[in-house]
Amino acid sequence: MMLSLVMLVVGGLLLIYNEKFCLYFLAFILPFTRASQSLVLCLIVVLLALKILFRIFRSKESLYKRTFFDVSGSMLFVVWIVTTLTSVSIKGSITDFIISTLGLLFCFICIQVLEKKQDYINIITSIIVSNVIISAYGLYQFFIEKPIKTEWVDPTINPDLQVRAYSVLGNPNILSQYLLLVLPIGIMLMLYKKKLLHKSILAVCNVVILVCLLLTFSRASLLGLIVSFLTIGILNYTQALILMIPLAIVALIIFAPRVLERLLTSFNTNDTSISSRVTLWQDVMQIIKDYWMTGVGFGVTAFSGMYLLYKHQYLTALHAHNLYLEILAETGIVGFLVFAFFVFSVITNLMKNYISTKDRFNKYIMLGILAAFLGILVNGFAEYTWSDFRVVAMFWIVIGIGAALTRKQETLQDN
Repeated sequence: MMLSLVMLVVGGLLLIYNEKFCLYFLAFILPFTRASQSLVLCLIVVLLALKILFRIFRSKESLYKRTFFDVSGSMLFVVWIVTTLTSVSIKGSITDFIISTLGLLFCFICIQVLEKKQDYINIITSIIVSNVIISAYGLYQFFIEKPIKTEWVDPTINPDLQVRAYSVLGNPNILSQYLLLVLPIGIMLMLYKKKLLHKSILAVCNVVILVCLLLTFSRASLLGLIVSFLTIGILNYTQALILMIPLAIVALIIFAPRVLERLLTSFNTNDTSISSRVTLWQDVMQIIKDYWMTGVGFGVTAFSGMYLLYKHQYLTALHAHNLYLEILAETGIVGFLVFAFFVFSVITNLMKNYISTKDRFNKYIMLGILAAFLGILVNGFAEYTWSDFRVVAMFWIVIGIGAALTRKQETLQDN
């Protein structure tokens, strides 16, 4: 109740005073928001988007800022509308549609509001600070050995793994996804900074986030993190190696035995979480086979309702534990192709602008966003990345920052 009141008062005042400050506040408060406060979050985001649209339409000049995301974002939105209206559970799909639309609005707001370099630094800083806070709380949970749910780990395969960090997000896998979206950007902001004090502060922040991510013991996110680091290392290898070698040595000394042991179980079918996923994916393939054109309907509610008719007797699942199978099952082949086009569009545009830009700040932050995007895509092979509204919102905030940066670069080239 108190957080809802704070969000309503502070968010409302900032909405009136300054659009950018309101966006920074929402990005900061996002991970602390629970389902009970999601309506307040939606209200502020919608009002902020409407204020921006009103300003655009009222102006005689063309204030709308176009990016590559206009096409792929619009196509995704149309797919979501159609598959919501054709869903086997329209009422349930509407809820998921609202959550996903909230994410798109965050993306739209970032593109329209972020302009100067300081704007990007401010929003990234607000995100990093909130991630440090939730990571610190996750470390506190881990080191006081707060008990975890039995379904989060198979004790027969991982007998020494008794604790996993989950912080305020309530689930270690969801926490790891949230941190995975932020850590590569924080690393690249640290590499960009020239002053030793700024680098040192950001280094401490990144270490706290990294350690908490490792202590979630999420195998999918650990693999995604490796891909993110490889992306940074390949495209910006000189500074990345200077940073990552000491970090890797420290991480190996402290966490290697348990983290490596956890990673090695990723392909062990004796692990109940792995074997149940394989069985689940087989069931989902049957759903896709029967609903390959239009899908069962947008969102996990439609999927979970239909899954009851296809599941093995002992299995229960709210989603497919696989981003790509979930999209295929929900939206059919057309929706999946639109999503594939969106992924291709993001990667190619970020790469193109990363290579062509002369602006050092743009180059570094674009690489961080590209690394985060590729990392979360890898995570999606074993997790449904869009299962939590906070991860959904942060996903689209990251995309929005990247799209806004490409717009900035395109404007500079035109000038």
